[in-house]
Amino acid sequence: MASISKDGYQWTEKEGLLQGVPSIGVIQPPTNLSGTGHTFDVIIIGAGYTALTAARDLTNTGKLWS
Repeated sequence: MASISKDGYQWTEKEGLLQGVPSIGVIQPPTNLSGTGHTFDVIIIGAGYTALTAARDLTNTGKLWS
């Protein structure tokens, strides 16, 4: 079952223009962070070669751990 994303718009004759489009990629719940008291020095977005290289280099220098 597809959820409605916050991106884009869809138009139907019955309801007109509505924000959001059906997507199977909508993550529920929207976040898994339980608090807002965390400070992050680095956030790596993506899983391509560049992001993996950045994660490796930061881990090797002791600046990134899980």
